[in-house]
Formats: sequence, C-alpha cells, structure tokens
Amino acid sequence: MVKKSTLLKLQVLFFTTLLIVNNKTIAQVTTLTEGFDDFSATGWITVNRSTNGSTGQKWIQGDPRKFNAYSGGDSSYAAADYHSIGRSAEGTISNWLISPELNLTNGGAVIFYTRTFPSDYADRLQVRLSRDGASTNVGLSPSSVGSFKEVLLTINPTLDLPDENDEGGYPDSGWTQYTISVPPGGSSGRIAFRYFVTDAGSTGTNSNYIGIDEFSFESVLPVTLFNFRGEIKNNQALLTWSTANEINNKGFEVEQSHDNKTFSSIGFVAAVKTSTGVNNYSFTNSKLLSGANYYRLKQVDNDGGSRYSSVVKLDFSKFAWAIFGNPSNNTFIQLQTEKQSNVAVQIVTLNGQLIQTIRKGDLSQGTYNIPLNLSNAPHSIYIVKLLVDKDSYTKKLIK
Repeated sequence: MVKKSTLLKLQVLFFTTLLIVNNKTIAQVTTLTEGFDDFSATGWITVNRSTNGSTGQKWIQGDPRKFNAYSGGDSSYAAADYHSIGRSAEGTISNWLISPELNLTNGGAVIFYTRTFPSDYADRLQVRLSRDGASTNVGLSPSSVGSFKEVLLTINPTLDLPDENDEGGYPDSGWTQYTISVPPGGSSGRIAFRYFVTDAGSTGTNSNYIGIDEFSFESVLPVTLFNFRGEIKNNQALLTWSTANEINNKGFEVEQSHDNKTFSSIGFVAAVKTSTGVNNYSFTNSKLLSGANYYRLKQVDNDGGSRYSSVVKLDFSKFAWAIFGNPSNNTFIQLQTEKQSNVAVQIVTLNGQLIQTIRKGDLSQGTYNIPLNLSNAPHSIYIVKLLVDKDSYTKKLIK
C-alpha cells in the first residue's frame, strides 16, 4: 500500500466577498481548495437522486483498498460507486457532490483530479454549475438537474471502456487532472460533481468506483492568470504561466512546499507593464526537494494586495519503472531504485486472482530487469503490482 504522507491536506477558503441581500449577510468564496482529508467536515453537500437513492450510498471517504489518494493520507479523497443505487437494484445513478457557495461574478477556473481502477464496468462524471446562489436544488429524480443547468465537463460521456492502448473511457491507471473554465455571470452559485451512470448498480452493466481529489476554484481577479504549469528538466523545475488584462500588477512571488501546507518564497518575477494582451512568464528552480515539490504563485499588486494561484505538484525522484517486451514472450519490468529496497512483483487478474509472484529480495540502488513469464497465461487484461518496501505500484498489462 502506498503511504504518500501522514500529513493532512487542509481545506482552504480565501478571499470571501460579503454581500447584503434582504438584510442577510451572504459569504461568497472566491478561492476554495479542498483535499477531502475528512470528508464529513468539508462543508460540501451530498444528495443522492439515484434509483432507490434513499437507501443507496452517498459520496463517501475514499477507500485505500481501491486506490490511494493523489496526495495526503491514503484515504483523503471523495468517492462514489455502484452502491449509489439502493436495495441491490439496477437503474440510473445520479449522485451529487456539491461545493460551498462560490463568487461567480467574474467567472473562474476549476481544477481537480479523478480516477477509477481497471474493471469491466464503465463510469461517467459530470461537472455542473448552478448560478442560483446558495441553492442545492438538483430535482427529485435520477434524470433531473434542478438549478445545475450548465454542464462544464463530462468525463466518458458515452460510457466506454479503455481500448487495448489504454485510451478512452474513464482514467483508470492513475490520477488525471482536469481544468475547467467557468464563464462569468450571476453573483454566486455552486459547482457540483454528478456521478451519472445508466444501466448501473450491483446487477447493472455499468458503474464501478471513482474518486475525486485536490479540488480548487479560483475566481477571475484583476490579473487573469492561466496555464500555470510545471515540468522537471535537467533536474530542475521549470514553471510557466500566462496572464491577461494585467492591472496594477507588481509581479509574482514563487513559493515552494514539500507537503502542500507550509510554503516558502523562493523567488520573485516582476510584472510587465500594465497590459491588456497575453503575457508569458517562467521561473526555474534548481533546488528541488526529494520527493513531492509543490509550487504556487502569489500575485502581488502595486498597492500591496495579493492572491494565490492554484498549486502545481512535481515529483522529483530517481525511482522509476516500466514494462517492456511482448506480453506473449519476453516481457520484463525495468526498475530503477533510488536506495536499497526489498522488491517483489505480483501479477493478478481483474478478478483479483494471483497468478504469479516474483520475489527479488533486497536490491541495491541501481537499474534491474525483472522477467515476467506470461507465455502460458490466457489472453486477458492483467494488473502488475510492484511492491517496493511498504509501497505498492500498479500498471495494466494487456496480453
């Protein structure tokens, strides 16, 4: 089991706008970051309108027996599965996970990670938007959407399974990041994740298990920041980003963290002159931390005001592994270890049947080829598990 961190991810609410409506003060969040460490304490709202949804399961804390969180503790993500339909029935899943109220005046950007694991059952996820303030109305039936009329994104709209090249379908080999632009309009509303699968349930032909992690929403502010990205090149972190409509912008303080909690400034990039065009920026960090490196930008105004970007995660590690060869003959794992490690390999079917175990024992730091004997195994999809000390890594292998 991968144990990425024992540190908790924190829910962060920044830059709250207060409006007075009918003598009531309403808080509208302009920046929201959620890691789902403790799902019951996030302030998100769950509504299950699936077939027999009143007896079905709502969104829950992640289950590390399925897969581990993108970051933080193993279970620190939100999850939903085929149990959304109650009483062992077959029907339509419409299971909602609804954010706190957000400021939508200037639009914004949503970033999140999601995944499932390999199976014979397809999954689908919609990201929907309501501009009706604090409303959580999703209607009363599996087909209704209530106030959440705008579809911002649909993942796997036609309920496909990945093909032999692991393309299409719902991402099932690791966490995948999605970025969505939220058009401006209205004063406030909510974002909703809708786990929406037809022919679903314990006896249905679709629906498996999905997770969501590292959600962030950033309202568009006087400096429009977009395309904040990072990559590791020549053992250095290269950060790039773009802006538009810069007004009163002094520049960008670049911050780094090892745990996505405590950040330190590592440099400053001055702004170009006030501009209504697109400006491109970059920053190189040569002092990478071992393991996870988290980066964010602190955009600073000339008058001292500031706001933060979303977070970019880069993993700097000498550990790497890949599968090479023909699955019918001469297949092997190439493994690069960063330290002395106890190594074993397991090959299992999609049903969880263990068909092969290879124990390599303690291996010193270096590169190794580990042969896999699948010549007598039937044509199918297999899961290759690499066990390194207390960590577990998986890849899908199609024969």
